[in-house]
Amino acid sequence: MKAVLESPIWKTLPAVKNNKVHMLDYKTYLHYDPISILGQADLIADMLVKNAK
Repeated sequence: MKAVLESPIWKTLPAVKNNKVHMLDYKTYLHYDPISILGQADLIADMLVKNAK
């Protein structure tokens, strides 16, 4: 992860330049069963709305 975040290519991405990157906790988003995905969708939606302001 450190190598990606420090790479020159990463730093040139528009989302990175505009501070629009959202880091997701691995343990929270690891599971992909239907119930987990519904909960994850809610968390992501809340994160996007919060950071859009």
